[in-house]
Amino acid sequence: EKVPTSRVKKVVGGITLKEARELAARDQEEYEVESILDCKKDEEGDWKFQVKWSGWPKEDASWEYPETLKGLDEFSLFLESHPELKVDVERYLSDRK
Repeated sequence: EKVPTSRVKKVVGGITLKEARELAARDQEEYEVESILDCKKDEEGDWKFQVKWSGWPKEDASWEYPETLKGLDEFSLFLESHPELKVDVERYLSDRK
């Protein structure tokens, strides 16, 4: 199942990817990605990216899974500027298909 990036929503607290997808599918508001600030792996070894939302302060940045960000220019720019991560993230995404 794919979730349109326009359905990504800031969530406070830790939730699973399945829960994030279900929440995003119910949300009717749209959020625009301003930039990707950072990335890390969660406890399960899944990549997460810290997203700065347009019109929101940096303190409201949220951690999002790459499946909801792939295809965005900001995501591609982040990976291009971090070549040491790019191969790992692309491999992760291809393994998730």
